[in-house]
Amino acid sequence: TTNLLADLNMRLFNSANGCTSFGVEASRLISGKPLFFRGVYKYKSGDKYLDASENIQGDVIEGKKDECAIQAVLYEAKDADEKEVVLNGHDINDSDYIVASAVLADGTEKEEFTSFNIEFTYRKEYKVGNEYKFAIVCSSSKDGDRFKGAGGSTLTVDNFEVICE
Repeated sequence: TTNLLADLNMRLFNSANGCTSFGVEASRLISGKPLFFRGVYKYKSGDKYLDASENIQGDVIEGKKDECAIQAVLYEAKDADEKEVVLNGHDINDSDYIVASAVLADGTEKEEFTSFNIEFTYRKEYKVGNEYKFAIVCSSSKDGDRFKGAGGSTLTVDNFEVICE
């Protein structure tokens, strides 16, 4: 039964993360090379942190607090064969198509709305005229894509702004 549960968890992981697609045509949202990602958020962690990566019921991790995740990602819209690129839950953080990202460093609890102003970090050169996609990804459990987090965690976001060159 251990192998059966591991196999079931892997299938759930692959299907859930593969179903979530991120990004729209960048020119619909931004007008040029993104420099900063700004906004406000507040965050409350749920009470019981669970690790369900190994078994579907999840194991309680005592003393562990959930954290939120907020990020903006700019990525190439076409591959070398001119086919459309769509990033998903498996590759939104580490795809070779990512050009730049702005990632919230501190996802701990914030009782009041807290401002953030994150500079984009570039992995590749931004080329005017290239086709890009842009995604904003927010999660009340930063490790939720790995089936880890606390039920009841609440992330509230507002006033997103992307400052471009």
